[in-house]
Amino acid sequence: MKKLFLGIALAACLSGTFAQERESVVEVYRRNFVRASLPTKLDLLKEAAGYTDENMGPLYGQSLQFVLDNSSLLATDSVLREIATFTVRRIEATKYLEAAPNLIRLFHVYTEAGVRIPAMSALAVVGAGNATVVLELNEILATFNALHRSGSEPDQSVLGATVDALGKLGDGSSFGVLFSTLTTGYQESIRKRTSEALSSLKGDYRASIIRVIESNPPAEKAAALKLALETTKLSSDDRATVAESALRVALTFSTPSFADQSVIRNMRYEAVTELTRAKWVKATPLAVRNLRETITDYARGNAPKYALLEAVACLGAMGTNDAAQALTLYLEALNAETERGKAPDEQIALAVVMNLGIIGDKIAYDDVLYMGYLQYPDSVKRAARDALSKLR
Repeated sequence: MKKLFLGIALAACLSGTFAQERESVVEVYRRNFVRASLPTKLDLLKEAAGYTDENMGPLYGQSLQFVLDNSSLLATDSVLREIATFTVRRIEATKYLEAAPNLIRLFHVYTEAGVRIPAMSALAVVGAGNATVVLELNEILATFNALHRSGSEPDQSVLGATVDALGKLGDGSSFGVLFSTLTTGYQESIRKRTSEALSSLKGDYRASIIRVIESNPPAEKAAALKLALETTKLSSDDRATVAESALRVALTFSTPSFADQSVIRNMRYEAVTELTRAKWVKATPLAVRNLRETITDYARGNAPKYALLEAVACLGAMGTNDAAQALTLYLEALNAETERGKAPDEQIALAVVMNLGIIGDKIAYDDVLYMGYLQYPDSVKRAARDALSKLR
């Protein structure tokens, strides 16, 4: 090692400028790396780490190539593994972009998490803006997902590192595979990291979610809506726009699968809840159709009462004439049933008349007035009188 130190010092003395000095140091290290024994190579790399200039990158690139050329020894030689991990960390630290292809090779030829995780961390740095790297990492994650679905669990720590790397790279092309990861059924810690990675992607996040809702299988449609409603990356208007798209898809989606039908119905109910909260008037035609669908579902026992109450409240939140007409038609049907002797559901009757009062459209006047002559509970009749005072 003394000869190495003397060689470096001599090179430094002979160089005329700071840039030349740094270049000379790199070349001396690289020459000595070639002829050094395995333990000395590691010592040399550690010594070289004291030079923080990014021009030291070629040395680490050379070291990584050496590791790959001797990859058959990685599983048995602890020194070579240490050289591999130290080299990868220095490539990340110096942002040596040229090492990206070999980092991917290292990931594929060596399966130990202790090497793969640092390699993935380095790729998250040196792969920025590199479409080839992003594509490779997308494919790696897709392979992990396929393994999981087939019953072969990938290493969770390596899986998490891959998800994190794609999040740091932030390329919009990763949305599909990350979203698939989110819905594949991994443990909660992976789901959380995947959600964070998705939120870090560049591009039109709202449009990416809507594409999933429009194109993917029912379970992924529902998961995409859930993601949109939970993320802080979307504005209130963005969430409402996604909910509107989800409701439109749910109202037109057809499948013979009872399980998928249930998933789509639940997605519809979630979308309606968001549209109610946002008072998203643009969705009035969809909200009207949803009320009709939910009335039918409830009558057949396919929808819980809360979904029907939310469908009514959604139209109240719309506050439009079309919404008032739809609720008035429903009230007319409830009045007819009550008149024929069917015991009215107090909660549903209250919801309808109260939301008609919220809208305040006089189109409902006659039907609200008629409630006072039917066998409704006193609470409903009081609500009807209050609603009448608001109709104009």
